[in-house]
Order: sequence, then structure tokens, then C-alpha cells
Amino acid sequence: MSEVVGFVLVFSLVIATISFVYVGGFASLTDSRDSERAANAERAMDVLAGNFQQLGRGNAPSRATEIRIADASIRTSSNRHVSTNATPLASSQTANPVSIEYSTGSSGTIAYESGAVIRTDGGGSVMLRDPDFVFDENRTVIRYIEPRGARQSISGTTTILVRGIVRDSSVQASASDPDGMTVEFAIETVPERTDVWVAYLEREMPDPSCHVDEGSSVDQITCQFETESLHVSRTRVSVTII
Repeated sequence: MSEVVGFVLVFSLVIATISFVYVGGFASLTDSRDSERAANAERAMDVLAGNFQQLGRGNAPSRATEIRIADASIRTSSNRHVSTNATPLASSQTANPVSIEYSTGSSGTIAYESGAVIRTDGGGSVMLRDPDFVFDENRTVIRYIEPRGARQSISGTTTILVRGIVRDSSVQASASDPDGMTVEFAIETVPERTDVWVAYLEREMPDPSCHVDEGSSVDQITCQFETESLHVSRTRVSVTII
């Protein structure tokens, strides 16, 4: 009888140990997998931003970025409005880019928006890559990279290609004043990315004054600052996801 009891106790202990290792190990493997997928998505979106920066600087007529999605999706958003105005300019200089968003499910979203790469999850947002802007009291350079195209979305587990082709590029405005000029810069973003944009603009601009107009789905951030020289360019890029 004692042998039977001993066997049952040992067998129960083995089963309990296997169950504990399976449950704990499976959760750990899942977390590790999700973390690696998010890291891969960050690297891919950084490459995408670098390719689009090359288009904006006139270094290439087209660029294609290969991105592996695993139980995830990638899509383009509706247009976001960006504008720059200054005292000497006859009118506001604008662009209406779409953002490109990689949704990693439980790990949140990694977005290419107005030249920046921003990761958003339950804990907030962080700017992984700054846009191609220079805000300085002596010289300010704003390069609008304007991805355009119909709304697109691909999901599942596959390898996709994000292709950008330059449609046109132009200098929108160039002005200087040794006494300084007041520049107003405005950008639209979704509420979950507003704080990280405000932090970036207040960090980069010389003595800025910023405020946020909150909307139901899109916020507008408007900042004013002083600079002696302003240069604004825009590159329109046709985007397809295949």
C-alpha cells in the first residue's frame, strides 16, 4: 500500500513540475517572441524612415523597403496636415502626408509620421527617430516628406514591400532676417502621439511657445519660435504597399 501511495505522490509531483515548467516556459517564450517581433519592426521602420529621408534630400528617385510582418498589420492613415508660416512669407507653406503604421498587436504601434518613427504601447509613446528638421535661432530647415496614396492595409504573416517614388520636389519658401522672424509651425497627430511630438518640438526649437488643440481623433500642435533664416522644402512621394 505504501508503494502505491509513494508512486502516486511521485507521479503527482512530476505532473505538477511539468505543468509549472510548461506554463511558465510558454509564457516566457511568448514574451520573448513578441519582444523580438517588436524589435524587428522597429528596425524595419527605421530603415523605411532612412529611405524616405534619402528621397526627401534628393538622393534617389525611388526606394523600396522590405518588411516582415508576423501576426501583425501595416497600413497607411488618412492625411495629416503640417504647415509653416512666418512674418515675411506671403502664405503658409503646407503638406498633407499620410503616416505608415505597423501594428504589433499586444506590443502596440510603430508609426512613420512626418519623418519621425514613433512607438506607442500601453505605457505611452517614444520617438525612436527624429524627423529631418533643423530648428535653430540662426538657421531653420524644414523638409516636408509627403507620402501620398490611397488608404492601404495588409495583415497576417508575410513579407511586404513599401515602395516610394518621388513625384515632385520643390523649395516652398526661403527667407531671412538678421533681426529675426517669428515662425509658426503646426502639425497634426493622433492623441496618443501628441505628448512625444510636443516634447520633441520643445526640446529642438529655440525658446518655443507651444499649445495643443485637441480633437476627437486628431490633435493639432502649434508652436512659435524665432529664427534668422528659414528654408522649407517639400517632396511628394507616391507610396504603395505590396
